[in-house]
Amino acid sequence: MFVKADILHKGPKGWELYEVKSSTEVKEIYIDDTALQYYVISGTGLKVSKASVVFIDNEYIRNGEIEVGKLFKIQDITDEVKKRQKLVKQEISRLKKMLQEEMPDIDIGPHCKDPNVCDFKGHCWQHIPEYSVFKLGGKGLDKFDAYNRGIVLIEDLDVRGLNRQQKIQAEAYLTKTEYIDRGNVKKFLDSLWYPICFFDFETVDSAIPVFNGTKPYQKIPFQYSAHLLKSKGGKLKHSEYLAHPGKDFLKELLLKLLEDIPQDSCVIAFNSPFEKQVLNNLAGWFPKYKGQISKIVNNLRDLAKPFRSRSVYRHEMNGSYSLKAVLPALVPEMTYNDLAVRNGGMAMDAFAVMAGLKDKSEIKQLRKDLLEYCSLDTLAMVKILEKLRKI
Repeated sequence: MFVKADILHKGPKGWELYEVKSSTEVKEIYIDDTALQYYVISGTGLKVSKASVVFIDNEYIRNGEIEVGKLFKIQDITDEVKKRQKLVKQEISRLKKMLQEEMPDIDIGPHCKDPNVCDFKGHCWQHIPEYSVFKLGGKGLDKFDAYNRGIVLIEDLDVRGLNRQQKIQAEAYLTKTEYIDRGNVKKFLDSLWYPICFFDFETVDSAIPVFNGTKPYQKIPFQYSAHLLKSKGGKLKHSEYLAHPGKDFLKELLLKLLEDIPQDSCVIAFNSPFEKQVLNNLAGWFPKYKGQISKIVNNLRDLAKPFRSRSVYRHEMNGSYSLKAVLPALVPEMTYNDLAVRNGGMAMDAFAVMAGLKDKSEIKQLRKDLLEYCSLDTLAMVKILEKLRKI
């Protein structure tokens, strides 16, 4: 057996084992992980006197230099690890025996992604077609129960037994049509007013707090895009901000944001709880501007709402109501496919890469890529709202 211990420290009573996690709590699988390490290290002849999990304290607030002793928590799990040594030995024996045999005949199930997605999922799921019962979004049908009863294709389902949202999705797929609840769409549109500001943040959430006053994993906005429409049929105005890494840019971002978003405007975001969380973070960091920020939060409207509720559904959405699923279904001429940065994860990575670059031309290109992506997010919302009005 082979393990890589994060930290082995020689203490007064023997070697101390520390398993370091980026999590903010101790999970059962961490104890199993540490128990295996304890077994292997002890088996080499080293005396292990203590086993602990080191994890992030998400209540820690940075104030000056990082205080490592406060950023991390250490939980002693020596007793739990020792209790699992018999089980570890049995599991190792079972696994070694398994490796001498033919490929295990184990069907797909919840174990394919719990506690983590299995590395062999792509292999074991080869027999599942691209569009199957597993594509049905939300809760309702027990998909593995259906699979175990021989129902894989949506065509084989009795849609009458599905809940409302899954029934809409299944019927749209089977008939290649759309579902529209015009009453709900109108109700949503009636909740909007001019001027309308279409708004989107890009954020980073580092385990190590970036700026003073911030906590681990807090959403730190480094970029936004805003498209402003002052009146129906009016001219669309675009504003944006992209920080330069390496400095505390939060106040600069906030002040420009307050300039770009009129206080009385209807602020539209796609999945607005995210934008609300980031704005509330800004209010916490800059209480002087809390009143202005609160007005923006109160004026937030969620463009995902008609799609989340299946008031508008097209089979091309494949059960999702994300912006990346809704846009090609409603506005197929707009696409992210040609962009260098195509989603929030790539934006976060690009900003991190930019922080380490020295070449000005490379930095310029990354900034261009980030601005193009974020701008498309808000322009996409403009076009989606136009489609809803036509509906």
